[in-house]
Amino acid sequence: MRTNLVPLNPSLHPAYTVILHHLVPGQRDPLPPDVRKAVDALLRREATCPEEEVEQVLAEIVHHTWWYALRPDEIARKTIRYHHLPGPGHPMTVAQATLVLAAIAEAGYPITGNGAPDYLYGRYEYPPTRGKERDMVLWAAAEHWARMAAQPMTYVSLGDCRGWLPRPVQYDIGTATMDPMQRAAVTFGPWADRGDECGSHRNMRRHTRLLLLVRE
Repeated sequence: MRTNLVPLNPSLHPAYTVILHHLVPGQRDPLPPDVRKAVDALLRREATCPEEEVEQVLAEIVHHTWWYALRPDEIARKTIRYHHLPGPGHPMTVAQATLVLAAIAEAGYPITGNGAPDYLYGRYEYPPTRGKERDMVLWAAAEHWARMAAQPMTYVSLGDCRGWLPRPVQYDIGTATMDPMQRAAVTFGPWADRGDECGSHRNMRRHTRLLLLVRE
């Protein structure tokens, strides 16, 4: 079920507001010093810039902070509960996995490129946070990764600052092509690999906080 995605305003989004304004007393700053300096400057700019520049500033804030603000595994779990989708250990359809991936992308996680559909090169300095083109590209990219994850031995992983991943979306052929230090937040993999002689699902769970299975 494809719908228009919710416009992303990090100043109002609960995952970002705690990061942007460091709202948890006694907790160390979740942003590195250089990122904090850049974000504080952008927040000051947002407060004074012309209306037509606000969206660009918000997109830049998302670009700097999504890695620290978002937990793809939490977004996936919430989406599964909200839409009553099959959870861990049960197979999702490609359409259902697409919905979960689109929800993660809607929050600002970059799933485009690296083989998936992407924005026209040079069109945007930072990915847009709203609009029809954003909806079209993110849904197409989400479906691309969902279909890939349904293929035997192919695993699609998303990470965050709490683990280690070479790029925002990493795809591997089982654990054979995976860096041994890889730690993903959520991984989508093929239901078809259940019970195989390599123990693919068992091995993959050592490298991700949440494994979701997709069937063709």
